Amino acid sequence: MYGFNLSTYSYTRSTVKGVIYSFLFFIIVGFSIYNYSDYGAVKLGIHNSRVEINKLNKQITSLKKDMKEKVGDIDLNDEKGIKKLSAKIDFLNAVIYENNFSWSELFYSLEKASPRNVSIHSVKPSYESRKIKIAGLAKKSKDVATLVDNLEKTSFIKKSFLLGESEEIIEKRYRALSFNIEAEGDF
Repeated sequence: MYGFNLSTYSYTRSTVKGVIYSFLFFIIVGFSIYNYSDYGAVKLGIHNSRVEINKLNKQITSLKKDMKEKVGDIDLNDEKGIKKLSAKIDFLNAVIYENNFSWSELFYSLEKASPRNVSIHSVKPSYESRKIKIAGLAKKSKDVATLVDNLEKTSFIKKSFLLGESEEIIEKRYRALSFNIEAEGDF
């Protein structure tokens, strides 16, 4: 048991004080290390952001230079110049759209529209007239009429007309109807 005199001794033990001070010291050191590392990460992030901003500024400058070279005589501050540029853009978009015509979607539509006894032999689309000519063979006239009706339900073909049909003999023993259809294409 420890004895103490109230006038000469402190009321707390020095070992408890030492433990508490040591604990507080390590907490302060730990938070300081964390703050310094966080500061370094933020500083690195700011540096990387500045590098990215400089790259983007260089790209913007390059794009402006390219645009001036390609646009040429068009003044983008003038309403007429903007209309000229818009007309050029519309023309180029039309060319791109024409070249990106989906043949697979057209053939898929034809396949879905064709009844069981119909065989399509040729498909000739025309970009200028926006017409599609379809030729093929069928067993019955009813099958051709069904094909013409089904074509109008597809997404690429509208307003289809039967131009003509004629009877043919295939391999000298099978009777079939040869048909020609013209339709307006949505391409």
